Amino acid sequence: MNTNFLPESRGLLFKTLCISVLLLWSVSALAYPLTFKDDRGKTIRLERKPERVVCLVPSITEVIFEIGAGGCVKGVTFHDLYPPEAATRKSVGGFFSPSTEKIRELAPDLLIVADLHRERTAEWETLCPVIQWNCGTIEKTYEIMTQLGVICDRENDAQALVNENKSELERIGRIVAAVPPLERKRVLRLMGRNSMMTPGDDSFQNELIRAAGGIAPRSGKKGAIVPFDLEQWKAFNPQMIYGCGGDRSIETGLLSAPGWKDVEAVRNKAIRYYPCDLTCRASGRMGVFVSALAADLYPHLFVRAGRASEKPKTKSEKKLFFDLPYVKHASVKQSVIFGFIQKSLVIEFQTPLDVISTLEGYRTGITRAGNHYFPPQTWTMGHDEGLEGLKKRTFQALKLDDKTASFLFTGANMDHLVVKEKTYEGMKVVALVTAGVRGNALRTSKDKGDHVEPGTINIIIMTSRCLSQGAMGRAIVTATEAKTAALMDLDIRSSYSSRFHQATGTGTDNVLVIQGMGNPLENTGGHSKMGELIGSAVYEAVKEAIFKQNGLVKGRSVYHRMMERDITFASLLDASTCDCAMQKDRLAVELEHLLLEAPVASYIEGAMALSDAYENGLIGDLACFKTASLAMASDIGGKPVAELSLVCHGQGLPTVLEIAFNALISGARERLNP
Repeated sequence: MNTNFLPESRGLLFKTLCISVLLLWSVSALAYPLTFKDDRGKTIRLERKPERVVCLVPSITEVIFEIGAGGCVKGVTFHDLYPPEAATRKSVGGFFSPSTEKIRELAPDLLIVADLHRERTAEWETLCPVIQWNCGTIEKTYEIMTQLGVICDRENDAQALVNENKSELERIGRIVAAVPPLERKRVLRLMGRNSMMTPGDDSFQNELIRAAGGIAPRSGKKGAIVPFDLEQWKAFNPQMIYGCGGDRSIETGLLSAPGWKDVEAVRNKAIRYYPCDLTCRASGRMGVFVSALAADLYPHLFVRAGRASEKPKTKSEKKLFFDLPYVKHASVKQSVIFGFIQKSLVIEFQTPLDVISTLEGYRTGITRAGNHYFPPQTWTMGHDEGLEGLKKRTFQALKLDDKTASFLFTGANMDHLVVKEKTYEGMKVVALVTAGVRGNALRTSKDKGDHVEPGTINIIIMTSRCLSQGAMGRAIVTATEAKTAALMDLDIRSSYSSRFHQATGTGTDNVLVIQGMGNPLENTGGHSKMGELIGSAVYEAVKEAIFKQNGLVKGRSVYHRMMERDITFASLLDASTCDCAMQKDRLAVELEHLLLEAPVASYIEGAMALSDAYENGLIGDLACFKTASLAMASDIGGKPVAELSLVCHGQGLPTVLEIAFNALISGARERLNP
């Protein structure tokens, strides 16, 4: 643009703006080229800010997203389950055995690896710069966060993440300082399936235990995971043990055996399970995990601290807008209860209305409705105080009257609230949904009724009509059917019988229907137009909320879907008695890489669908599938396979999946040993 044609003042302004933009660009550009050393002591030189990063370290992937630089991440591993956005990136294989071919296909300009990848680093350095980092300690993790901030031009965000974690660890440290040394609880992190394993003495996981006020074991061994024998177990006598979701099988196996079951933690049922992305990583949520562990260890301290401090109060709110005449105000409010931030959806009405709730029944004269999120740190306190105690504290913080307020309560983060609106010729439906399906999803009619930690799918329905009592009740049925359809279309598995059953809900789900105002309406069933709108809004909202909370989408990796069924190649081969001509770990790597091939992945996906149909009695003969499985084994192996190996026989797999995985193993063995 020729500024000579601008009025003098405007031309000066334009030039000033141009200079400012150039200065800002120059400041950013001055950061490059970057030169620094990684954990090998190797000098790394980056000429420009990376735009195509492949990260093989899940904890570092998480940090990149948390500092707002996730757009540069193009490739991750099968083991990247958090944040949910990681599920949308291309997979290059497992953490322990990524595929060089898949890495090359993504044309990375930066590859981030861990120490266990060191033997392959030279190979990958022919593709792009390679940084080797290990989040081995809390302080080292802070250093990596800071360095990532420089590399990704997000220094302020990285520093804020460091400060947030430091502040929370310091706060928890002050609270647990009240516990005398002799009264501190002995805590052990469970690892392994068929034998007892635990983090080594130098692991960050034991650092986190100590930060939460616990006493970690001393095994005399260093490393990420080390054996812990029965004598050490008895001598340490843990008072609390914890693991991630994948460690649950040890409870019904090893921990039920003589000697192992005789420690305090097992006798008192002080066994906890946290999400793997919290327990297994030194990442941007170390403060969250330490506070959750501390609250589980010493809930009385946090209850006492909550009672001693000023009354629970609201901190801030984020306004929401609904174009419904009876809604006066709506927002998501933050409050502090027991010292932890909690979040509540609060909808205020212009005039008192009736509601129907699966939690409270039919109620009249309601002026406010909502959904309150209890963070994981408060779940143990919630069990102690009960729902009524927690409701009282919540209403006190939000300044609500129990007589005129109707709320649902959830363990799904209110940051992941989804609002869906559907309209048709003046009719409107608003569905507000939170959802979580890891940990307590179940199949009604098949699974037992144990109540476990929150994972609630909560649904609030508002419409532009005045619903009769019958219509309000019928809306619950319509919403429930839509929720179950969403779970089944996503292939959400039962937490109790994942290999055999899809989930129909979580067992703690609730629906709240608002009466509304406007023209009267008597029917909200599936055949009515209002029912159609309710079903459509709830279906879409549930799917989106599950993605936000758990990262589960239709197109997720087949490896993730295997893990959701508690199936991994390592566990299948470890439990087998096959006389393999090659090492089992080599075979497991080959099998993981096979899943990166589209035809093989599609074959397993098809087997999963066929398995459910066969187990439900909808398919009676598997002759065609067995023929297809022999063909798949032959294609993989590069020569005809006349009979499938029976490596997976007797391992509790459904019939179809046993055939399918035997086909993969048979083909892989032929490929490795032609």
